[in-house]
Amino acid sequence: MRRFQNFFSVHNSIFLIFLFSGLVLLAGPEKKKLRILNQFLNLRLKLLK
Repeated sequence: MRRFQNFFSVHNSIFLIFLFSGLVLLAGPEKKKLRILNQFLNLRLKLLK
């Protein structure tokens, strides 16, 4: 059960990354988008570790 929960949380954060990157792509200028996306991905990686 614990392992399944772990898998789900990782899967969920990958889904969140895709969702967020989709939202970021729809908004704002290129450089700003990339910077926000980088910050978000770094944050997610820190949380996953």
